[in-house]
Amino acid sequence: MSLTLWQYRIKQPLRVAFTMLALLMVPLATARAQDLEKAALAAEYSRQGETEKAVVLFAELAKDVRTIPFIHRDYFAVLVETGAFNDAQKYIRQAIRAYPTNLYYQIDQGILFKTEGQDNKAEKVFRGIAERVAPSSNKVRQVAQYFINNSLNEWALETYKEARKARGENSSYALELATVYRFMGKKPEMIDEYVKVVQDYPQNLRYVKNQLQNLVRNPEELEELYELVYDKLQRKPQNVPLAELLTWINLQQKNFYGAFIQARALDLRSPQMQPRTIEIGQMAMNNQDYETAIEIYEYVVKKYKGSNWEIISRGYLIKSREELVKNTYPVNKENIKKLIAAYDDLLEYAGYSRTTLEGLRSKALLQAFYLDERQQAVKQLEALIVFPRIPADLRATCKLDLGDIYMLMDQPWESALLYAQVEKAFKDSPISYDAKLRNARLSYYKGDFELAQGHLDILKLATSREISNDAMSLSILIQNNTVLDTAQRAMRQFAEVDLKLFQNKKDSALLLLGQMQNDFKDHPLQDEVLLKMAQLKMQMGAFEQSLALLEAIEESYADEILADDAMFMRGRLYQEQIKNNDKAMEVYQQFLIKHPGSIFAAEARKRFRKLRGDFIENVN
Repeated sequence: MSLTLWQYRIKQPLRVAFTMLALLMVPLATARAQDLEKAALAAEYSRQGETEKAVVLFAELAKDVRTIPFIHRDYFAVLVETGAFNDAQKYIRQAIRAYPTNLYYQIDQGILFKTEGQDNKAEKVFRGIAERVAPSSNKVRQVAQYFINNSLNEWALETYKEARKARGENSSYALELATVYRFMGKKPEMIDEYVKVVQDYPQNLRYVKNQLQNLVRNPEELEELYELVYDKLQRKPQNVPLAELLTWINLQQKNFYGAFIQARALDLRSPQMQPRTIEIGQMAMNNQDYETAIEIYEYVVKKYKGSNWEIISRGYLIKSREELVKNTYPVNKENIKKLIAAYDDLLEYAGYSRTTLEGLRSKALLQAFYLDERQQAVKQLEALIVFPRIPADLRATCKLDLGDIYMLMDQPWESALLYAQVEKAFKDSPISYDAKLRNARLSYYKGDFELAQGHLDILKLATSREISNDAMSLSILIQNNTVLDTAQRAMRQFAEVDLKLFQNKKDSALLLLGQMQNDFKDHPLQDEVLLKMAQLKMQMGAFEQSLALLEAIEESYADEILADDAMFMRGRLYQEQIKNNDKAMEVYQQFLIKHPGSIFAAEARKRFRKLRGDFIENVN
């Protein structure tokens, strides 16, 4: 215990509360009013730094052992602060004789030895206390907490270990030990104790997950945690909490297939409960792991045939296949038609429900954006909007979709009207923010950047992270490329490119981008132009041309903000479109060296390790 710490403790208002707790140790009747007044005055002297006056008053009060519980913390602290170790030893011996069962006084004696440099004596005191209290759980926790309060975490640890030994149970005090290890920064030991908690005290599973969520974040630590839990589960395969924890760890690693394997085993044990796999399928789909999502929903459809889960999963299954089709370039129109037929089959099979109504909405969007069947799409959405049993939020979403289709049809005023209706009807809700974002994009497409920026400034504070991020990205694009370019010609042409891309006019967009390369050679938008061209070429199936454009960004704009975007996109192109896993691994590895701080770093690391075969498939 350093003198600095004692000075810190003296100045803490909380010591008054600690002194008041000492009132419980002696009958209130033994305290004389004048002694209490003197104790308060002495404490005030110590707070003001008038230590000599404080010591005189405390020494006088200490002559009556009945006052010791009222003055101990302040008096002992002042003696140590002033270096009066002999007086402190004399006083602490007096306190222990008067109150031989008070463990705090005994610990303070050890603290005094440690402060004087008599570590052997301090250790003897601390160890003796830890061993004596081991059979009593209440005393164990009180003593350990006192050690922690005095920055003696290693002795709090020893106290809990002695208590565990006395109880003869390997997981006793696991939660407390995990907390102490956390204070000491010993993560491997902390993780081991938290796993023991889950294994033997399953009611604490949620708490442990919350702790690990905050404390175990980097991939190496997650992998250590995974291996530890996996090993324990192999020994105790029927331990459901451990299986749930392993599922959770897989999700933190974004190993959705591994999470599915574990959740599937849990579903088999409790078929009467909601399938855990459905939520994992949604997470896989949201993270663009469409193959895993498809496998998950195929399993649920087969396993829960005839139940409501089957209907829900059929809808998600078609949606997962849809996302896979839309992200496999060039998009195959025959596969789009098969998806539309699948949504029709779902309606015929299950009748009207939220799942099938959402399917009809998806069908309309496929017709409009991929098959140019815009009038059919409009009729489908209009029918959904007036459908009497459609949920209000889905009706609003259909209105927003209808507004998008009017944008395809070059009727922006109809779009703006529908967006405004939804924004007004669902004020300060996620749907309202979505409507405002679409209005902001509409203003951006029209070249009204000031109006677009007004919408975006509000949306940056939106509660939805996705909407907030989209608003921030568009806002930064506008700000970075209009501040110094007062004519805004380049930015207006770039916005026109984005509009043509929204309208699926790829050839026109590519032509405009080529013109921008020639007309605005020194404009800051050039890296954006190259990236947009690379994305277009990829969507059109011209993968080699796309790769060349991405490499050009990496070489010519290595220090710009899109360099990591380009390199990560190149890795994904090799992995997802060209199906060259070796080349994808090479790109991801280079990415992690060149851009370790990128927002894509975690995903690149996960993809690299998955391609290398690091993830273990666990089957119970």
